[in-house]
Order: sequence, then C-alpha cells, then structure tokens
Amino acid sequence: MEINWHGFVCHSHSCGQLMSHDPVNHPKHYTSSDIETIDVIQNGLTTEMFKGYCLGQIYKYISRAEMKGNALQDYQKAEWYLKKLIKVIE
Repeated sequence: MEINWHGFVCHSHSCGQLMSHDPVNHPKHYTSSDIETIDVIQNGLTTEMFKGYCLGQIYKYISRAEMKGNALQDYQKAEWYLKKLIKVIE
C-alpha cells in the first residue's frame, strides 16, 4: 500500500522514508518513524492538556515569526496548530 501526502511517499513497511521536505506540515525531524511526534504527544495528554499545548505552539510561532527570517513559514506553522486545535474541539 502506498500513501502520498503532498510529496511524501509512504510505503506501509517504510514510512520513515521521506521523498521531499515540508517544513510546515511534516518536518523531517518529526517524521522519521511510523508515527509522527504530534500524535505521540496528543495520545499522552488529556484533551484539555493537548488544547493548551496547541495554543502554546500557536503563540510561540506567531510571537517570534518576524524575528527568524521566514515569517510566512512560522505563520503557516501557527495555522497548522490552529487547524489541529479546531479538529480537537469539533
């Protein structure tokens, strides 16, 4: 079975093999195994704790976006966490 996530190709027996780099949706350093780090974090926290985690990440990326040289990428990361938060609330 093969799944393609916007340029990432995952073969069911080798999900750690990334074909391209997407620093916002699937950073390489968080996708080196069969499960993404965000999923491990979410599974280890209560819903309320995870909502707080997402809010903290949103704040972090927005508050320092203009200082790092790639503001758009940080705003996109904040958006990613906002969408994740909305899914949890729905």
